[in-house]
Amino acid sequence: MDFGYYLMVKEAVGLNIKYLCKCADYKDPIKYKGSGVYWKRILAKHKCDISTTILGHYPTNIELRAAGIYYSKLYNIVEDSTWANLIDEIGDGGNTTGGRVRGYNQNTFQIKAFNSIEEIPVGWVHGTCPKGIRIRSINAIEKCRKFHLGRTRSAETRQRMKDSTRKKRKTIMCNDCKCQITPQNLVRHQKKCVNQRII
Repeated sequence: MDFGYYLMVKEAVGLNIKYLCKCADYKDPIKYKGSGVYWKRILAKHKCDISTTILGHYPTNIELRAAGIYYSKLYNIVEDSTWANLIDEIGDGGNTTGGRVRGYNQNTFQIKAFNSIEEIPVGWVHGTCPKGIRIRSINAIEKCRKFHLGRTRSAETRQRMKDSTRKKRKTIMCNDCKCQITPQNLVRHQKKCVNQRII
């Protein structure tokens, strides 16, 4: 499953302070507040509203990085005091690994930091594994399945499990296909409905 990225400018309304940031497109770019250290301090202190201007949507991290560097230089976000960015927006969240580079294993989705790109082993990819596919490895799932296979549970536990799945969830009706969808899945479902109509 591949994800794209939004590049956007957040502005603290009334303070004239802006922040250039990105978020993956499985998140709502309007609700996403930004994660910069200085920017989060400003929001915590002033409790102000945030306006969002989306600069673009990029299907790959490479395109996002190029656009982030372009807009970082264009707006001079590091030097200009009206911007809350401490570094250029290059799509990697900043130096959180002490100058090392991240890599992830394509089979197990394990993430590890290396001293240089040359140290990343064969079968690993440079970068951070997208959250949507960073699921437990196949071995971990199989181990969990074997642990629960044939396991007997008390009547009380079985009843609690039944009750938890029967909880009434708030749903919204899709205007196109009239399906009932939970609010957090509505946007994704509507994109799917649009794709099906085009086909």
